[in-house]
Amino acid sequence: MSDRNIIVALDPGHGGRDWLMRRRTGAQVGNFVEADWVLEWSHKARRDLVDAGFPTVMTRTSDEHVRFRERGQRALRAKAEIAFHVHVNASIDPEYQGVTVYTWPGNQDALAIASVFLACVPEHWRAGHRRNPIVAHAPRDEEEAWMNAPRNVMRHFPMTSILLELGFATNPTDLQMLKLGGESLIVPLVKAARFAGTLLGRQMWAD
Repeated sequence: MSDRNIIVALDPGHGGRDWLMRRRTGAQVGNFVEADWVLEWSHKARRDLVDAGFPTVMTRTSDEHVRFRERGQRALRAKAEIAFHVHVNASIDPEYQGVTVYTWPGNQDALAIASVFLACVPEHWRAGHRRNPIVAHAPRDEEEAWMNAPRNVMRHFPMTSILLELGFATNPTDLQMLKLGGESLIVPLVKAARFAGTLLGRQMWAD
């Protein structure tokens, strides 16, 4: 079974000003703004995905505030079969470092695709991380507070959904690499999409 050209949704986090808090959301460290960085990175990633044969939609293409439900609807209208939510992490502890990937518990497809992504991530993006780099996000209210944000993002996307936290803006080493553009993280994304096409294509063939 060959790869199938699945439709990919890229969901750059944050953007615009939150209507309730009336301010920009996301990590902001010095002149680094998460909302701007993930948007620029997603534009570059979209070009590479399209060049690789994967039709790709973005849930926002400019600095606009889009609610989670509308993001999911945009991906659904585009008939996306997999969604990658693009974020940058932050912590009160500057030693936290590296890429983290969130998946929904029980979604074995997402876990397999996330594993491929992480296997292709350059080693310097994984050094020093204190947590398991793949977190199966438990959708229960009593979970730790840091688990709530991934749940709120992913629960509005009915397709296979993977949240990428591409390093910590609060870690000096990660921040320096982020400011260089983070292009080395696009190749793992394309490889993960290619694997997803093979995986989902086989399932469709089996059905």
